[in-house]
Amino acid sequence: MTRVKLSELSFDAFKLALVDADARARATVELPAAIPRIIGMAVSGGFIDKAIVHFSPNLNCFIGGRGAGKSTALRSLGYGLNVHHDLKKHDNCPDSVVVYCEAANKTLYRYERSRGGQLKVLAREGSAGVTEVPPDSFRVEFYDQGHLSKVADDPLSKPQLLQEFLDRHLIISDLTSREAELLSSLKNNGAQLIPLETKAATLGNKKQQLADIDTKLKVAEDGKLQELVKAQAKLNAEHTLRQSIDEIRKFYDGGVSLKNLLRDYARLVSNAGELTGDTRSSSIFEQARAAVEAMNAYFTTSEATISKEMKDGAVQLASTANAFNQAHAAMGQELEDKLAELRAKGLSGDIAEVQTLLSARQKLVAEINRIEAEQAQLADLRTQRATMLTELAGARDSLLKRRKEQLSPLIRSLQSTITDYTVALVYEDLGPSAAYQGVIKQAMASSYFADDHVLKLAKVPPSEFAALVKSGNEAEILSRTSLDAKWGSQVVERFRDLTHLHALETTWSPPQPSIIVRTKGLQPRRIPVNQLSDGQKHTILLTIAMLAESNLPLIIDQPEDDLDNRFIFDSVVKTLRAVKERRQVILVTHNANIAVLGDAELILPMRRDGDAGAVFDRGSIDRTETKRAAQSILEGGDQAFQRRREIYGGP
Repeated sequence: MTRVKLSELSFDAFKLALVDADARARATVELPAAIPRIIGMAVSGGFIDKAIVHFSPNLNCFIGGRGAGKSTALRSLGYGLNVHHDLKKHDNCPDSVVVYCEAANKTLYRYERSRGGQLKVLAREGSAGVTEVPPDSFRVEFYDQGHLSKVADDPLSKPQLLQEFLDRHLIISDLTSREAELLSSLKNNGAQLIPLETKAATLGNKKQQLADIDTKLKVAEDGKLQELVKAQAKLNAEHTLRQSIDEIRKFYDGGVSLKNLLRDYARLVSNAGELTGDTRSSSIFEQARAAVEAMNAYFTTSEATISKEMKDGAVQLASTANAFNQAHAAMGQELEDKLAELRAKGLSGDIAEVQTLLSARQKLVAEINRIEAEQAQLADLRTQRATMLTELAGARDSLLKRRKEQLSPLIRSLQSTITDYTVALVYEDLGPSAAYQGVIKQAMASSYFADDHVLKLAKVPPSEFAALVKSGNEAEILSRTSLDAKWGSQVVERFRDLTHLHALETTWSPPQPSIIVRTKGLQPRRIPVNQLSDGQKHTILLTIAMLAESNLPLIIDQPEDDLDNRFIFDSVVKTLRAVKERRQVILVTHNANIAVLGDAELILPMRRDGDAGAVFDRGSIDRTETKRAAQSILEGGDQAFQRRREIYGGP
């Protein structure tokens, strides 16, 4: 079939379609697939109060003189969609913005944002009811005026801006969310692990102190206090055991929680999205649901049963406390009588020393018991941390892989659009990340560790550096960093502080995106990207923004900035004509080539009317009133247009 695109059924529109057949006529086998689109926007308050705009699913261009409200309209759209946040600081910010959108699957979205209020997003699919959904349910690419220029300014020293720009064209939220989740879990793990590791590190020293006390008590047993020391040591041991039993009682009294074993099947279904409903899989899913709910019921019942048994056990242990008190009171009185006899014989100094040793021993044994009781938890936390670090590395590897996979189609687009030189995108090592350098500086603070030392140390990838610290391999650290020998022990000592070690384990210093530009010819020469003009750099980024393999609505304020009209006509217009068939484009422009030769399906002329901006004579270039407004705004009016044509020597 042949499709002829007309804004209205009129002779002028049909005539223009034949004149510009490349843009208006399409021989297609089937109708084009649906794409995500912004249906319209309604604004209340601010500079463009009462503005209502219904957008075309293809190319839309706001045009107008300075101060007419074009950028305000675009920023209001971004504000309503929660992708532009600076507008609320200005007086021209609307009191409220409502934006209607439609996803490729025909789900309708309604975004409403009030100045100073909360964003509210509602969705409706088919005949289903309306539900509130997250703000990022409908995604767009939004570039405010000058945004591309900021990214292009110095991509070598600010690779993160280029990375954020490239990430706009990817769906990576699953991986970035997983990364954030793992980092949060690792932070919580560290909060539990550090105090346990700190106490565990003292276990050897405490056991040595206990052995020293036992040696001293052994000497005392061989002297005049032999009988007393043995009796008091045994009674002291019983006190220690009683304290340990009381710790068990407290543990039993707290019961047990198995809530971490419960699984929310309904949430899993909700997160998965709409299912097929096919009976062949539905019955299997029903079996899975029943199994999960049966286990949840088992865990809940078991928790109640175990907790009751534990509390009963705590009651039984508590009942022994009085018996212990009575028995130990009698035994203590017997020892006190013997102590009185020995003091009468002049041995009070020796007795005081023994009592001090026994008291210290009791405290040490209690501390050792607590630390050893925590060893199982410590081992679990260590295992959990190792597993999460492995998962974190895997998520980051997958993220980097997905980022690299987008490069090939982008490079093809760049090379087909930019003909003066060869442009490529690669991921390469541009030095350690700022985050990695920050971790090193924090750990080595107040040690006169210079910035060049930081860069040397950061040559070692964070995960490998952490492994060297754990193993205490000072020689390997010095060998790989060329640091002076005096720094080896200091680096290991500083990073063995678990706060710094954990920060090192979780930091990332990945390859960064880089723009490679080479001359054409028999011997291509690489041109440093910072030697390109602003226009050349802007050209590269605009090409990426327009030709990325994405069907998200593209919103740009003045894409022509820093570009010459020849390139706009040869490349930008050609690209827009192709892109607008597979994604919605909404622009603010002062350039006639973009709005007119780009064959915008909807031109939105704007003018200042008193203290407000307003749209007038909207339509496509087919419409006489719109054509007249475009000529006035973009060409300076009919007289200016005709005068230029005469000067150029046109008919």
